Amino acid sequence: MSPVVRVSCRVLAVLLLAGSCIADSVAGVYRWVDENGRVHFGDRPPVSEAKEVEIREQTPASTVAPRGADVPVDRRKRQQRMLDVYREEREAKKQAKAKAAAEKQERATRCAYARDRLKSYEGAVIYEPRPDGSRRFLSDSEREREVARVRQAVKRWCD
Repeated sequence: MSPVVRVSCRVLAVLLLAGSCIADSVAGVYRWVDENGRVHFGDRPPVSEAKEVEIREQTPASTVAPRGADVPVDRRKRQQRMLDVYREEREAKKQAKAKAAAEKQERATRCAYARDRLKSYEGAVIYEPRPDGSRRFLSDSEREREVARVRQAVKRWCD
């Protein structure tokens, strides 16, 4: 081999080694959603058909070992980061589920109240209590407005 080819091979080898170190320096925990809507995590970028890519955390270049030298400490750190991301995702889902359940319960309670009120208003005389204990009966037009208002409440909370 000629000296130029030897130098070119060495330069190429150095560039490839530097490129692999740079690629490893941005290694983090990746999160993506596939075409079926399933969430995946990994320490490598996702396949090309993934919908969404999010890099969670980047590793400083000084702590990354050269490619192929899988140091147990670095591996444990990557695994711990991935487990932390999984835990955060589970917590977020758990909170969203609890919030949805609370909203569903609130809607059910308000729906039951509105339906009960509508049932008691239909076909009955409606009145307002006065401070002295007497009652003021609603006129027909006031009664219709009140029944319409309660029907709107039923529609809002029950549908």
